[in-house]
Amino acid sequence: MPKHSGTFPIESERYVTLPLESHGYAARESIEHVLFEMITLFDTYVKNPARAGAPAAAARAR
Repeated sequence: MPKHSGTFPIESERYVTLPLESHGYAARESIEHVLFEMITLFDTYVKNPARAGAPAAAARAR
């Protein structure tokens, strides 16, 4: 856990700590894991967002 963490686990929906890492990421495995998390987040919420607003978007396109 970071020495001076400003985010408490209770305040986060998902709090991830990486072994032997503090504020920055140095290990190759840690960097790969962070990139995986970021790509997954973008794929879920940007590339393929929920279809809840699809009818409104279709109406605007007409």
